[in-house]
Amino acid sequence: INHVVYLFRELTCLRAAAGAIPRFRVRGPTASLLPPLHVSSCRRKSISPQFTPSHDRMRFLDTTTGKLTTSSGAPHYAILSHVWDLDPAKEDNYATVTQLSQTANAAGTPTILNRLSAKIRNFCNTARNANFLLAWADTCCINQSDHTELQTAINTMYQWYANADTCYVYLHDVHLHDFNTDQFKDQFRRARWHQRGWTLQELLAPRNVVFLSSQWNVIGSKHQLASIIESRTGIPRPILIQEISIEAVCMAQRLSWAANRMTRKPEDLAYCLIGILGVSRIPFVYG
Repeated sequence: INHVVYLFRELTCLRAAAGAIPRFRVRGPTASLLPPLHVSSCRRKSISPQFTPSHDRMRFLDTTTGKLTTSSGAPHYAILSHVWDLDPAKEDNYATVTQLSQTANAAGTPTILNRLSAKIRNFCNTARNANFLLAWADTCCINQSDHTELQTAINTMYQWYANADTCYVYLHDVHLHDFNTDQFKDQFRRARWHQRGWTLQELLAPRNVVFLSSQWNVIGSKHQLASIIESRTGIPRPILIQEISIEAVCMAQRLSWAANRMTRKPEDLAYCLIGILGVSRIPFVYG
């Protein structure tokens, strides 16, 4: 929480310097964080995110081949929300998929799906079965060794999730898919996905969110699971299903939703909130 409060001060100072909002002062390590506030009790100050859709900067997976591709205009695409493996090296990254694509092209092989990790392969299959030709996953669609590209991606990622036709949430540690049972509800509440910082915007930004079990079976949509998600996250149902815009919720309440979430790097506790807080175009420094 202390990291979030400190970094939030820095973010709001950046906004204040730009004349977007008045300087926000936090008193005490948990002030304005706990307990979560209600929408009606907040001093509402609508802050519209300053994002411009930038599909031309996106790199997609072709769901029929597994190869990387781009698209012009405003394409229809599915997007993946997931928890990274505890060993990031086990995830397909940009370099891996690029190398596999180059090798396959040289050999005249049309697809690399059978060479990709089970997660990315199943994601492509799920998206393709829903008639999506394009899919996006953070592990392999961003060249994370390119600082400029990574900075652009982080600045626009909230909008990328918001623009997606469907966001598929893969819950690797939820093995049941009947959301009416107590056993499922217990597994769902304990899922690591609820504990991660980056998955907060992946829950809030897209309108259409579909949850999948460890075996890639459909559990249900965000609308169907809104009550259990609200009880687990403290985010009111009207916000989850976008009956009330996140812009109508005060900054303190938005910040409270991240109070118990974690990221691999301390700085990411701030960076994962920039879309939710309406902050954009800021430089990124790690370490």
